[in-house]
Amino acid sequence: MISTNVDKSQPLPQPQNSSAQVDEPGTIEINVTNRHTPRGGSQDVDDSAATEQVLSKVARNEFQLKRYDSAANAYEKLLKNGGDAASINQRLGQCYEHLGKKEDAVSAYKRAASVLKANMGSGRGNSAGQKAALDTVQTAIKVLGGE
Repeated sequence: MISTNVDKSQPLPQPQNSSAQVDEPGTIEINVTNRHTPRGGSQDVDDSAATEQVLSKVARNEFQLKRYDSAANAYEKLLKNGGDAASINQRLGQCYEHLGKKEDAVSAYKRAASVLKANMGSGRGNSAGQKAALDTVQTAIKVLGGE
């Protein structure tokens, strides 16, 4: 057991600057900017990879929560940011399909198929995975009446 001797007859010490106001505890203000700021010398930090990761996570989460409209918006932004066009267009097609936008879904699936064919033709990526993805998007196109 720890015991302390505290003289309760003495008043607590006051802050040196008694006119200072105390901010409400627990409040944190965060400002986010989309600027490249130098860190660690003269090298600029590339925010595009971080942005891509955030958009990808948001898109996946929204899709899993069946918020297809906001998932589609995130996938569209991700596509503009230079993400993997094949998988993004495939997922975008799925979003549009859930939203009842057949023509948009078919267009997205066709873009995914085009990218997958180009990748397979050039030997880029996992050929077995790309073949499976291509089969999936081609089936979706047929189901939606796009071919």
